[in-house]
Amino acid sequence: MNKGENREKSMITDSVSRRPYGAMLSTIVDDSVRIMLDGEACLLTSTDYIVKMRPSGQVDKVCGFRACDILVEGFATAGEAERAGLEITFGILWGAISQKYSVCLQYKTPLPCVVYDRTRRGSDVLLRDEVTCILGQTPTTLARGINDGLLSQERGNKKLLLAMELFSSARQELTERSRFISLVSSMEPLADQQNHGSDVLDMIKQFKDQVKALNFRPQVEASMIGRIESLSMESVRGAIRRLVRETLPDESDALTVIENAYDLRSRILHDGTTDADLNQKSTELEAVIRKIIASKAGLTLLIQ
Repeated sequence: MNKGENREKSMITDSVSRRPYGAMLSTIVDDSVRIMLDGEACLLTSTDYIVKMRPSGQVDKVCGFRACDILVEGFATAGEAERAGLEITFGILWGAISQKYSVCLQYKTPLPCVVYDRTRRGSDVLLRDEVTCILGQTPTTLARGINDGLLSQERGNKKLLLAMELFSSARQELTERSRFISLVSSMEPLADQQNHGSDVLDMIKQFKDQVKALNFRPQVEASMIGRIESLSMESVRGAIRRLVRETLPDESDALTVIENAYDLRSRILHDGTTDADLNQKSTELEAVIRKIIASKAGLTLLIQ
């Protein structure tokens, strides 16, 4: 921590009214390493604001993890607090992906963090009833994930944050099928569908004109026109193929893993089937997606 960070953090502590806003987030981190906190602890992060955690008095009866609040404090505006809360969320998710443990965010609000005013009496108590964090990692582990995540130029990328959230929570799904479907779905926020060229658009216009000329019932015509219009953009599956080729150009097996995963997901969702090797295929898929996320974030996985 440098002198500038020290001065900022001293101001946050000593002059609450100048930096009144903070943010809280809730996660469930599943791992074998237990954390026991008897009081409040600050995480040693490379930020000029304060990140801390404290026990909320709850213990998960299944895993025995202590429930904690994670707070980010020291902002002049609510908008700054929200941005920092999302950055810390990004860092916690990145730490889980990089170090291979699962995280499940818990929230009922539009965003995974909640902004509060430290000068408002009772606001902190109210939020504590809404936001908890059940941890299975040491504070040092969480701090490292946050620090590494803050190095990413993409930490404000909302689609990447969503992909990381879906991926990180997949391990906590109760069944193999739901875990597998969640893993496959986690790639979709990263697959930006591109429009086809003018020649395709011209052909689509001709198709639409032909459908309109046939005088179908309005409901049938609207359905057909909608499906034809969807041809102007590449499919989600096509966008994911391109995503894999662009992010992992030297890994020929990666595309095969993704293709097979999408075929299997389609059979599971549309036919209700499963696969005897679903657990192994989830493991292979997970390895590819971790590399895709790392590439999009511009970061290096701590555990390969």
